[in-house]
Amino acid sequence: MVIYARNLLMPSAPSSTVARPILVTGAAGFIGCHVVRELVDQGDHVIAMVRTSPSHLFDGDARVREVCADVTDLRAVIRAARGATRIVHLAGMTSLRGLSYDAAFRTNAVGMMNVLDAARLVKAERLIVLGTQSENTGAYARTKREADELVLASDVPHVVLRPSLVYGPSAGGVFGAVAAIVRKLSVVPLIGGGRYPMAPVYVDDVTQAIREALARPGLEREYYLSGPEVITFRRFVSAIAAAQHRTLHSVSIPYPVAALGIGLAEMLHVPLPVTSDTLQGLVHPRLHDPGPAARDLGLRLIHVEEGLRRTFGGERSDRHARDRTSLS
Repeated sequence: MVIYARNLLMPSAPSSTVARPILVTGAAGFIGCHVVRELVDQGDHVIAMVRTSPSHLFDGDARVREVCADVTDLRAVIRAARGATRIVHLAGMTSLRGLSYDAAFRTNAVGMMNVLDAARLVKAERLIVLGTQSENTGAYARTKREADELVLASDVPHVVLRPSLVYGPSAGGVFGAVAAIVRKLSVVPLIGGGRYPMAPVYVDDVTQAIREALARPGLEREYYLSGPEVITFRRFVSAIAAAQHRTLHSVSIPYPVAALGIGLAEMLHVPLPVTSDTLQGLVHPRLHDPGPAARDLGLRLIHVEEGLRRTFGGERSDRHARDRTSLS
Protein backbone atom coordinates (compact mmCIF):
# COMPACT_ATOMS: atom_id res chain seq x y z
CA MET A 1 0.00 0.00 0.00
CA VAL A 2 1.55 3.27 -1.10
CA ILE A 3 1.61 5.97 1.55
CA TYR A 4 0.80 9.34 0.09
CA ALA A 5 2.83 11.97 1.90
CA ARG A 6 1.82 15.28 0.38
CA ASN A 7 1.42 16.95 3.76
CA LEU A 8 4.58 15.62 5.38
CA LEU A 9 7.11 17.98 3.91
CA MET A 10 6.44 20.16 0.91
CA PRO A 11 9.64 20.90 -1.01
CA SER A 12 10.46 24.50 -1.74
CA ALA A 13 10.46 25.56 -5.37
CA PRO A 14 13.94 25.79 -6.87
CA SER A 15 15.18 28.96 -8.49
CA SER A 16 14.65 29.04 -12.25
CA THR A 17 18.23 30.24 -12.69
CA VAL A 18 19.70 27.11 -11.11
CA ALA A 19 20.13 23.91 -13.12
CA ARG A 20 17.57 21.34 -12.00
CA PRO A 21 19.46 18.28 -10.77
CA ILE A 22 18.85 14.54 -11.06
CA LEU A 23 18.46 12.60 -7.80
CA VAL A 24 20.38 9.31 -7.75
CA THR A 25 19.62 7.01 -4.82
CA GLY A 26 22.21 4.39 -3.93
CA ALA A 27 24.84 6.73 -5.36
CA ALA A 28 27.67 5.18 -3.32
CA GLY A 29 27.05 1.70 -4.72
CA PHE A 30 28.84 0.02 -7.61
CA ILE A 31 26.31 1.02 -10.27
CA GLY A 32 25.46 4.29 -8.53
CA CYS A 33 29.02 5.63 -8.75
CA HIS A 34 29.14 4.87 -12.47
CA VAL A 35 25.74 6.49 -13.05
CA VAL A 36 26.70 9.69 -11.22
CA ARG A 37 29.92 9.97 -13.25
CA GLU A 38 28.05 9.31 -16.48
CA LEU A 39 25.48 12.01 -15.78
CA VAL A 40 28.12 14.55 -14.71
CA ASP A 41 30.15 13.79 -17.86
CA GLN A 42 27.02 14.63 -19.87
CA GLY A 43 26.75 18.02 -18.13
CA ASP A 44 24.02 17.19 -15.60
CA HIS A 45 23.92 18.25 -11.97
CA VAL A 46 23.33 15.38 -9.53
CA ILE A 47 21.99 14.95 -6.01
CA ALA A 48 23.88 11.87 -4.82
CA MET A 49 21.89 10.15 -2.08
CA VAL A 50 23.99 7.92 0.17
CA ARG A 51 23.25 6.13 3.45
CA THR A 52 26.32 7.32 5.33
CA SER A 53 27.73 10.79 4.77
CA PRO A 54 30.17 11.95 3.76
CA SER A 55 31.27 9.22 1.35
CA HIS A 56 33.99 11.47 -0.20
CA LEU A 57 33.34 9.70 -3.51
CA PHE A 58 32.45 12.91 -5.30
CA ASP A 59 34.67 15.44 -3.50
CA GLY A 60 35.81 18.33 -5.65
CA ASP A 61 32.98 18.10 -8.19
CA ALA A 62 30.72 21.13 -7.92
CA ARG A 63 28.05 19.41 -10.02
CA VAL A 64 27.47 16.73 -7.37
CA ARG A 65 25.70 17.50 -4.10
CA GLU A 66 25.85 14.59 -1.68
CA VAL A 67 23.02 14.06 0.81
CA CYS A 68 22.65 11.45 3.54
CA ALA A 69 19.30 9.66 3.56
CA ASP A 70 18.04 6.17 4.24
CA VAL A 71 15.57 5.05 1.59
CA THR A 72 13.34 3.63 4.32
CA ASP A 73 12.94 7.11 5.84
CA LEU A 74 10.21 8.89 3.90
CA ARG A 75 10.98 12.37 5.23
CA ALA A 76 14.67 11.98 4.42
CA VAL A 77 13.91 10.85 0.88
CA ILE A 78 11.57 13.81 0.34
CA ARG A 79 14.25 16.22 1.59
CA ALA A 80 16.82 14.62 -0.73
CA ALA A 81 14.49 14.97 -3.71
CA ARG A 82 13.98 18.73 -3.30
CA GLY A 83 14.52 20.47 -6.61
CA ALA A 84 15.06 17.29 -8.62
CA THR A 85 13.34 17.04 -11.97
CA ARG A 86 14.24 13.39 -12.53
CA ILE A 87 15.05 10.46 -10.23
CA VAL A 88 17.20 7.38 -10.72
CA HIS A 89 16.42 4.82 -8.02
CA LEU A 90 19.27 2.35 -7.42
CA ALA A 91 19.22 1.92 -3.63
CA GLY A 92 18.31 -1.51 -2.32
CA MET A 93 19.43 -4.62 -0.50
CA THR A 94 21.37 -7.13 -2.59
CA SER A 95 21.15 -10.90 -2.80
CA LEU A 96 24.51 -11.23 -1.03
CA ARG A 97 23.23 -9.95 2.30
CA GLY A 98 21.44 -13.15 3.36
CA LEU A 99 18.43 -11.09 4.47
CA SER A 100 15.17 -12.09 6.01
CA TYR A 101 12.09 -11.32 3.94
CA ASP A 102 11.01 -8.54 6.34
CA ALA A 103 14.39 -6.77 6.14
CA ALA A 104 14.51 -7.07 2.37
CA PHE A 105 10.90 -5.88 2.04
CA ARG A 106 11.56 -2.80 4.16
CA THR A 107 14.46 -1.64 2.01
CA ASN A 108 13.37 -2.81 -1.43
CA ALA A 109 9.58 -2.46 -1.38
CA VAL A 110 8.94 0.18 1.30
CA GLY A 111 11.93 2.12 -0.02
CA MET A 112 10.30 2.05 -3.44
CA MET A 113 7.03 3.37 -1.98
CA ASN A 114 8.96 6.26 -0.42
CA VAL A 115 10.69 7.12 -3.69
CA LEU A 116 7.35 7.09 -5.51
CA ASP A 117 5.83 9.42 -2.92
CA ALA A 118 8.82 11.76 -3.15
CA ALA A 119 8.57 11.72 -6.96
CA ARG A 120 4.92 12.79 -6.74
CA LEU A 121 5.66 15.56 -4.26
CA VAL A 122 8.44 17.13 -6.33
CA LYS A 123 6.49 16.46 -9.54
CA ALA A 124 9.39 14.52 -11.03
CA GLU A 125 9.27 14.30 -14.81
CA ARG A 126 10.89 10.87 -14.95
CA LEU A 127 11.67 7.98 -12.63
CA ILE A 128 14.17 5.36 -13.74
CA VAL A 129 14.25 2.23 -11.60
CA LEU A 130 16.75 -0.61 -11.68
CA GLY A 131 14.70 -3.76 -11.20
CA THR A 132 15.52 -7.45 -11.39
CA GLN A 133 15.37 -10.32 -13.86
CA SER A 134 15.34 -12.89 -11.06
CA GLU A 135 12.23 -15.02 -10.64
CA ASN A 136 13.37 -17.22 -7.75
CA THR A 137 11.68 -17.40 -4.36
CA GLY A 138 14.41 -15.82 -2.23
CA ALA A 139 13.82 -12.69 -0.18
CA TYR A 140 15.85 -10.46 -2.51
CA ALA A 141 14.13 -11.57 -5.71
CA ARG A 142 10.63 -11.50 -4.23
CA THR A 143 10.95 -8.02 -2.75
CA LYS A 144 12.62 -6.59 -5.85
CA ARG A 145 9.76 -7.94 -7.99
CA GLU A 146 7.25 -6.41 -5.57
CA ALA A 147 9.05 -3.09 -5.86
CA ASP A 148 9.01 -3.31 -9.67
CA GLU A 149 5.27 -3.98 -9.61
CA LEU A 150 4.69 -0.87 -7.49
CA VAL A 151 6.43 1.26 -10.11
CA LEU A 152 4.66 -0.32 -13.06
CA ALA A 153 1.27 0.29 -11.40
CA SER A 154 2.07 3.87 -10.41
CA ASP A 155 1.08 7.17 -11.98
CA VAL A 156 4.69 8.43 -11.99
CA PRO A 157 6.26 8.56 -15.48
CA HIS A 158 8.75 5.72 -15.34
CA VAL A 159 11.05 3.25 -17.03
CA VAL A 160 12.01 0.01 -15.28
CA LEU A 161 15.32 -1.49 -16.38
CA ARG A 162 15.90 -5.13 -15.44
CA PRO A 163 19.59 -6.01 -15.72
CA SER A 164 21.15 -9.44 -15.68
CA LEU A 165 24.39 -9.94 -13.72
CA VAL A 166 26.22 -6.60 -13.92
CA TYR A 167 30.02 -6.61 -14.01
CA GLY A 168 32.69 -3.94 -14.32
CA PRO A 169 35.41 -2.01 -12.47
CA SER A 170 35.07 -1.83 -8.67
CA ALA A 171 32.12 -4.20 -8.71
CA GLY A 172 30.73 -5.69 -5.55
CA GLY A 173 27.86 -8.14 -5.45
CA VAL A 174 27.99 -11.51 -7.16
CA PHE A 175 30.60 -10.49 -9.73
CA GLY A 176 32.89 -9.00 -7.10
CA ALA A 177 32.63 -12.16 -5.00
CA VAL A 178 33.37 -14.42 -7.98
CA ALA A 179 36.32 -12.29 -9.11
CA ALA A 180 37.76 -12.39 -5.58
CA ILE A 181 37.41 -16.19 -5.41
CA VAL A 182 39.17 -16.58 -8.77
CA ARG A 183 41.97 -14.28 -7.61
CA LYS A 184 42.50 -15.91 -4.22
CA LEU A 185 41.92 -19.63 -4.75
CA SER A 186 44.12 -22.00 -6.73
CA VAL A 187 41.10 -24.26 -7.36
CA VAL A 188 37.70 -22.65 -7.90
CA PRO A 189 34.53 -24.57 -6.92
CA LEU A 190 31.92 -24.50 -9.67
CA ILE A 191 28.38 -25.49 -8.70
CA GLY A 192 27.11 -28.08 -11.16
CA GLY A 193 30.33 -27.71 -13.11
CA GLY A 194 29.30 -24.19 -14.08
CA ARG A 195 27.07 -25.40 -16.90
CA TYR A 196 24.32 -22.84 -16.23
CA PRO A 197 23.69 -20.24 -18.96
CA MET A 198 23.92 -16.50 -18.36
CA ALA A 199 24.19 -13.21 -20.26
CA PRO A 200 26.16 -10.79 -18.04
CA VAL A 201 25.96 -7.10 -18.92
CA TYR A 202 28.79 -4.58 -18.64
CA VAL A 203 28.19 -1.69 -16.23
CA ASP A 204 28.69 1.02 -18.88
CA ASP A 205 25.85 -0.50 -20.89
CA VAL A 206 23.61 -0.14 -17.83
CA THR A 207 24.64 3.47 -17.22
CA GLN A 208 24.09 4.34 -20.86
CA ALA A 209 20.63 2.76 -20.74
CA ILE A 210 19.78 4.88 -17.69
CA ARG A 211 21.03 8.05 -19.38
CA GLU A 212 19.07 7.33 -22.55
CA ALA A 213 15.91 6.47 -20.61
CA LEU A 214 16.17 9.80 -18.77
CA ALA A 215 16.45 11.62 -22.09
CA ARG A 216 13.32 10.07 -23.64
CA PRO A 217 10.29 11.62 -21.90
CA GLY A 218 7.75 9.78 -24.03
CA LEU A 219 9.12 6.36 -23.11
CA GLU A 220 7.26 4.48 -20.37
CA ARG A 221 7.81 0.74 -20.13
CA GLU A 222 10.11 -1.97 -18.78
CA TYR A 223 13.21 -3.36 -20.48
CA TYR A 224 15.49 -6.31 -19.93
CA LEU A 225 19.18 -5.46 -20.01
CA SER A 226 21.42 -8.41 -20.83
CA GLY A 227 24.74 -8.85 -22.55
CA PRO A 228 24.92 -9.57 -26.30
CA GLU A 229 25.88 -13.24 -25.83
CA VAL A 230 24.73 -16.22 -23.79
CA ILE A 231 27.60 -18.10 -22.15
CA THR A 232 27.94 -20.69 -19.41
CA PHE A 233 28.95 -19.69 -15.91
CA ARG A 234 32.10 -21.79 -16.35
CA ARG A 235 33.07 -19.80 -19.44
CA PHE A 236 32.43 -16.56 -17.60
CA VAL A 237 34.64 -17.62 -14.69
CA SER A 238 37.31 -18.78 -17.13
CA ALA A 239 37.20 -15.38 -18.85
CA ILE A 240 37.51 -13.66 -15.46
CA ALA A 241 40.59 -15.75 -14.73
CA ALA A 242 42.13 -14.98 -18.13
CA ALA A 243 41.51 -11.25 -17.68
CA GLN A 244 43.45 -11.48 -14.41
CA HIS A 245 46.24 -13.42 -16.15
CA ARG A 246 45.37 -16.64 -14.37
CA THR A 247 44.51 -20.14 -15.57
CA LEU A 248 41.26 -21.54 -14.26
CA HIS A 249 41.51 -24.74 -12.24
CA SER A 250 38.14 -25.86 -10.99
CA VAL A 251 36.27 -28.59 -9.16
CA SER A 252 32.59 -29.39 -9.71
CA ILE A 253 30.29 -29.22 -6.68
CA PRO A 254 26.87 -30.94 -7.09
CA TYR A 255 24.01 -28.51 -6.66
CA PRO A 256 22.32 -30.43 -3.78
CA VAL A 257 25.60 -30.44 -1.84
CA ALA A 258 26.13 -26.72 -2.43
CA ALA A 259 22.54 -25.88 -1.49
CA LEU A 260 22.76 -27.90 1.74
CA GLY A 261 26.10 -26.36 2.73
CA ILE A 262 24.98 -22.80 2.06
CA GLY A 263 21.70 -23.37 3.89
CA LEU A 264 23.50 -24.72 6.96
CA ALA A 265 25.95 -21.82 6.91
CA GLU A 266 23.06 -19.35 6.86
CA MET A 267 21.35 -21.11 9.78
CA LEU A 268 24.59 -20.83 11.77
CA HIS A 269 25.17 -17.23 10.61
CA VAL A 270 28.46 -18.16 8.96
CA PRO A 271 29.22 -15.62 6.20
CA LEU A 272 29.88 -17.04 2.73
CA PRO A 273 30.48 -15.28 -0.61
CA VAL A 274 27.29 -16.92 -1.95
CA THR A 275 23.83 -17.02 -0.35
CA SER A 276 20.84 -19.25 -1.08
CA ASP A 277 19.34 -16.33 -2.98
CA THR A 278 22.34 -15.92 -5.28
CA LEU A 279 22.60 -19.69 -5.70
CA GLN A 280 19.02 -19.87 -6.95
CA GLY A 281 19.66 -17.01 -9.33
CA LEU A 282 22.75 -18.70 -10.78
CA VAL A 283 21.31 -22.18 -11.32
CA HIS A 284 17.78 -21.15 -12.31
CA PRO A 285 18.41 -18.25 -14.68
CA ARG A 286 15.84 -16.58 -16.89
CA LEU A 287 17.35 -15.43 -20.17
CA HIS A 288 15.75 -12.42 -21.81
CA ASP A 289 16.16 -10.74 -25.17
CA PRO A 290 17.99 -7.38 -24.85
CA GLY A 291 16.92 -6.43 -28.38
CA PRO A 292 14.06 -4.07 -27.46
CA ALA A 293 16.27 -2.15 -25.00
CA ALA A 294 19.11 -1.96 -27.51
CA ARG A 295 16.74 -0.72 -30.22
CA ASP A 296 14.76 1.83 -28.22
CA LEU A 297 17.70 3.15 -26.18
CA GLY A 298 20.32 3.04 -28.91
CA LEU A 299 22.60 0.60 -27.08
CA ARG A 300 25.59 -1.15 -28.59
CA LEU A 301 26.39 -3.85 -26.10
CA ILE A 302 29.90 -4.88 -25.09
CA HIS A 303 31.05 -8.50 -25.35
CA VAL A 304 32.25 -10.28 -22.22
CA GLU A 305 35.91 -10.57 -23.18
CA GLU A 306 36.18 -6.86 -23.94
CA GLY A 307 34.18 -5.89 -20.86
CA LEU A 308 36.46 -7.95 -18.64
CA ARG A 309 39.56 -6.50 -20.29
CA ARG A 310 38.29 -3.03 -19.40
CA THR A 311 37.29 -4.18 -15.93
CA PHE A 312 40.70 -5.46 -14.93
CA GLY A 313 42.73 -3.17 -17.16
CA GLY A 314 41.20 0.00 -15.74
CA GLU A 315 40.34 1.32 -19.19
CA ARG A 316 37.56 3.84 -19.47
CA SER A 317 34.83 2.73 -21.84
CA ASP A 318 34.52 4.04 -25.37
CA ARG A 319 30.92 3.79 -26.47
CA HIS A 320 31.87 4.16 -30.11
CA ALA A 321 34.46 1.37 -30.09
CA ARG A 322 34.26 -1.22 -32.85
CA ASP A 323 34.04 -4.10 -30.41
CA ARG A 324 30.44 -3.35 -29.55
CA THR A 325 27.74 -5.40 -31.20
CA SER A 326 24.66 -3.59 -32.44
CA LEU A 327 21.41 -5.33 -31.59
CA SER A 328 19.22 -2.70 -33.18
